[in-house]
Amino acid sequence: MKALISSQKELEAAKLLLELDILAEKDEDEWHRVNKVKSGYDYPKMIKHAIKKEIHSEFSSIFTKAQRRGLIENVGSNNHKRWRLVSRAVLEKSIDQFKPDSAQDGMFTTKSAAEEYDTITVPLIQEFETAIERYESRTGKLIKVIPDVKPLIEYMKHVLGDEYYLEGLLPLIQQYSLCDATIIKPDGKPFGTTRFNLAYFGYTSTGKTFSSIDLILGDEKSGIPAHGGYGLTRYAGGFTPSKFIQVAEAYKDWPVTIAVPEFNEWFKYDGMVEPLKLVMEGKIVEYGSTRGKVGPYKSEVSLLVNYNTSIKNHRSKVTITDPNFNAIEERTLLKMFENTDERTSWLRNNQKRLIKGDIIFSMAEDIRQHITLSVHNSRRVGLIDTSTSNTSINKKPTDMSINSHSREYIASDESSIEVFNTRRGASKIRTYQDIDTAVVLLSDDIIDMVFSRLGTMMDEYDISFSPRMPNRLIRMSASIACIRLLKEGSPVKIKKRDVRLALEFLKEEASARSSSGK
Repeated sequence: MKALISSQKELEAAKLLLELDILAEKDEDEWHRVNKVKSGYDYPKMIKHAIKKEIHSEFSSIFTKAQRRGLIENVGSNNHKRWRLVSRAVLEKSIDQFKPDSAQDGMFTTKSAAEEYDTITVPLIQEFETAIERYESRTGKLIKVIPDVKPLIEYMKHVLGDEYYLEGLLPLIQQYSLCDATIIKPDGKPFGTTRFNLAYFGYTSTGKTFSSIDLILGDEKSGIPAHGGYGLTRYAGGFTPSKFIQVAEAYKDWPVTIAVPEFNEWFKYDGMVEPLKLVMEGKIVEYGSTRGKVGPYKSEVSLLVNYNTSIKNHRSKVTITDPNFNAIEERTLLKMFENTDERTSWLRNNQKRLIKGDIIFSMAEDIRQHITLSVHNSRRVGLIDTSTSNTSINKKPTDMSINSHSREYIASDESSIEVFNTRRGASKIRTYQDIDTAVVLLSDDIIDMVFSRLGTMMDEYDISFSPRMPNRLIRMSASIACIRLLKEGSPVKIKKRDVRLALEFLKEEASARSSSGK
């Protein structure tokens, strides 16, 4: 599990959090004791203390990480939240175990990453925190509005039409993939996580940006509201690949989609493919250049990119000349945009609908909140079944049957979950140290379905098998299942309908790869 404290200033912030918890306890009077409630401080008051010590960015980071691990609880109301530590012992242990690093105060290896963290990452974290504070009380209502993927499908059919709705739905599913839920195989071992990269490519002026970056981040001038989760997307217009490799380090502990509008420009620079591959695969990045060394680090970014191609007779010619570019495409889910008469007609009609106000973005804000809360709930540590009472953060690991009871997350340095499939009866879960996110269960039936459907698709589109194909289909299916996390809790199972929908995306990708000769 990643260390809670990453730098000397975060150490100071952790100590401040501990001090504030002790002060809050001293504020408790007879009324608190009689009513069996704790005294606590609201977040703005806590930040004021951090500002005085000039560690507000680090305090925000520590608070977020502690909240995600379930180390902090709200002891106030939903409308006026006040915070206390669930267990001081865990924080004290982290403080005692912290060992500073010599490079960049133990946090980053480049100035660019440090600047990115202070100016972009921390504001994104604060935007996410504010949204959780503001909208967590709406969880029940949001579950009714978006219990599964079906309402999102119907909504995108209204926005983009029956023929092209998948183009808008796919970036939303990528947002849910930021839950970074751990996929567990039938034997109880991890398969990987849900995060994936997405590339929209094709002719210019075919709607790539509208269906992806504009829908996620919004376009105020065009009247398009944002649909992506709060604090979960970083726009990277004007980035060079070298800058990206450096600033990705600022997202070592924060899930984010990096939206790149002109991916072509990145490949005017030599030597970028190998480090890009490492970032895209979530592997350890260590890169040396004439400007110095970057890393080692492991980032939590996913890419959402657009790039241009010329297409003739349904075959594309990529405008990126780097011979290694296929290695980048292999690590993304591809969607090709052709400049056909049918598409031109649709673009014209949809633009007319947008200008006249006939496209009603009625679910935009609910989708934003639902994504944000899903990611928040997934990325806490550990799992307990609330059907059992008096559960404590320090309770020893116990076996629990997976059932339909409501569940909530708790966190400690010892907690996480392991899944054992009995093959005949109910699965069992047990706390263990390696998993600190929600879990998506992958069954034997789903695996059989994945390979069966892939075989049919390969024959239909005349494409060769790649080990990444089933991995991509399973990861997509698991991301769709993550839409149900708020409703069903963790673990959530991949269902056959999740695979069927994911297969629709994969069919379009197969068509793109077949048409382009990839």
